[in-house]
Amino acid sequence: MIEKDYLKKQIDLFFQELVAVLTKKTVKETRFKEISNLSEKYTQHGIDFFITSSFEEITASYGKDIETLDIIIELLFQMKDESIEIVDKLEKIINYTNQNSLN
Repeated sequence: MIEKDYLKKQIDLFFQELVAVLTKKTVKETRFKEISNLSEKYTQHGIDFFITSSFEEITASYGKDIETLDIIIELLFQMKDESIEIVDKLEKIINYTNQNSLN
């Protein structure tokens, strides 16, 4: 009886882990869509715009609109993309907003 319960629990665990591995990509895609929808709602651009645009293009589009730039920073943070380009862009936007919020 104890052996059957143990085996059943092990099989259940195996299938739970298998499902988690197989649906991992779907979770990432769903999260990306959520972030993109939020991006369009608050900034009129999809998250792809901020990922592919340079710092200069972003600041040219939003100028001194610090609130929107803060939203963009948060959206890029939510992407959990640690590529050098994104991290560098985040650093530049944060420095830009800090400098312009003091003025």
